[in-house]
Amino acid sequence: AGEFHSCIDALVSAEDEVLVIRGTAGNTPSFDGGESRATTAAGGKQPTIFQGSVWDIASLQSCVGSRNITTICLDPSNIHGNDILSDSIALIRLLRSVFEHSLQTIVVKSRILSRHARSFHTHQSFMSAGGLAGLAKTNHCSQDEVQVVCAVGVSDYRSTIPLVVEEGDHVLEIGCHFGKSTGLLADAAKNEHTVGIDVGKVCIDRARQNEKYKTCRFEVADAWDTADLIQLDPAFNVIYLDVGGISGSDGIFEALTLVRQLICAFSSGRTSRRSALKCIVVKSRCLRDHAAIWHHSDDILRVAVDRSVKK
Repeated sequence: AGEFHSCIDALVSAEDEVLVIRGTAGNTPSFDGGESRATTAAGGKQPTIFQGSVWDIASLQSCVGSRNITTICLDPSNIHGNDILSDSIALIRLLRSVFEHSLQTIVVKSRILSRHARSFHTHQSFMSAGGLAGLAKTNHCSQDEVQVVCAVGVSDYRSTIPLVVEEGDHVLEIGCHFGKSTGLLADAAKNEHTVGIDVGKVCIDRARQNEKYKTCRFEVADAWDTADLIQLDPAFNVIYLDVGGISGSDGIFEALTLVRQLICAFSSGRTSRRSALKCIVVKSRCLRDHAAIWHHSDDILRVAVDRSVKK
């Protein structure tokens, strides 16, 4: 609650129109969803309070009326009855759509979304941070969490390699096509533990025939067949992902599901941090756009502190 309230302090001002969604988890009115803090941050101006089913858009819009909502405060556990990633993401996407003409900020009290925000990065933010080594130096990025880098275009996808792959890594590329990116990954890993897979047999046959990629292994396999992927090498600690269906502007939940499936498959039950999955680089416009909207509370509060110091 402390971080939630501090973020409200940092983000809400007297000019804002604030909506606090309290929800009715388990048909029981929820506790304070940030309204008292939002009132103080807005200089005494009362926020709009909505208490009911947030999926009832007509009731929500009726409650708001003609107000141009700029900030929404919510606690997903008060709405869903639990802190659930997929439901919370769906809710936030809904609210962004309903209030798209005026909404600037959504302040969310959620442990699982907090972890999500600090592990998903756009290509630009990842490169600016100095890659995995740079992220490891920040306060809110844990080495126990798999970092997900979301790139658009093959150039950005490949440019991450020097900042992700280390000598000795076991690397898997899903959607290797004719093998060029897989070859670059193998060069960085400097071993024979780099594998490229594709559902297209023609692509795999051509990759195998290229002498440039003789240190790589190429196999026909499906990105969604986790059991087959584990059999290729259970010790993959870097995965590059470039598959159809998630590379465009749509398919966000399919993309998140596939990334989550890979994280669970190659992270669970490990005793050696060296062998556990450390990073997934995915070429996906929808995931890049998704990663761009999330900001961890540490980043928000750091900006607030910097501003107060300058004053």
